[in-house]
Amino acid sequence: MDQVIGGLAALGSAALFALASIFFRRLGERITPVGVNFGKGAIAVLLTAAVLLLNGMSAVPAREALLLAVSGLLGITLGDTAYFAALNRLGPRRTLVLDALSPVATALLAIAVLGERLDAAECVGIALTIGGVSWVLRERLDDSSEESAVSSYRQAVTWGVLAVACHAVGVVVSKVALDVVPALEASLVRQVAGLAGLGFYAAVTRRLVSSFAPLRERQNLGLLLVASFCGTFLGIWFSLVALRLTTASVATTLNSTGPIFILPLVWLIEGERISRRALVGSTIAVSGVAVLLLG
Repeated sequence: MDQVIGGLAALGSAALFALASIFFRRLGERITPVGVNFGKGAIAVLLTAAVLLLNGMSAVPAREALLLAVSGLLGITLGDTAYFAALNRLGPRRTLVLDALSPVATALLAIAVLGERLDAAECVGIALTIGGVSWVLRERLDDSSEESAVSSYRQAVTWGVLAVACHAVGVVVSKVALDVVPALEASLVRQVAGLAGLGFYAAVTRRLVSSFAPLRERQNLGLLLVASFCGTFLGIWFSLVALRLTTASVATTLNSTGPIFILPLVWLIEGERISRRALVGSTIAVSGVAVLLLG
């Protein structure tokens, strides 16, 4: 039963992140990646702390707190900033598809560090999911013919790959701590550490004013509130619940099904045309999700 609940939580997290990515992309037109990352982190910390104040907070042992802090610095400070940089250049659909590399990186790390093993059904499910979203990504690669477009695409992909690497390490480090710490408390520690890292970076590089000044505008702040509540607060909470109830490889694979959810969202919200290849790739990815859940 825990496996099913964990799987559903991971799918919910993917859907929330897909919705939030559309709003974060709009913010990226006005605010730097560091500014967006800091703003969403600050809101998530306040929301998470408020919930814990109402329900009570469990003590977090020092060792687990350190692990979660390291996870926050890698996954949030570095990983999310790189993710927003890729999102600004690739758009939500392509960025979420690129993020499908996360299960591969996480599975390899989980096998090496946590001693996890994948059974046959999980291997088939992961292969189908990654194959489906990779097929969607290939559509954009085929469309990039001009040299300047290819160069820009490569830079964007570099940011995306960096985000994948940081997120994978952050997930594996978090998994160790989540054997002891409840999901919401773990989320708060990670977010505080990530926020501290962003603040330190902005102070050292003397970009405090330029990075955060646009957040004073009411329109930007409202959009940031909606995106942060959906993606950073609920999305991260759901993802940590999934990580606690199932294996790191399965949780991350299901969390990476955002391309499935982004297709109807960009059609409804952005009016973007959905190609046949995108539909086929998403269908394959959904089959992988079904195999994972049944397994």
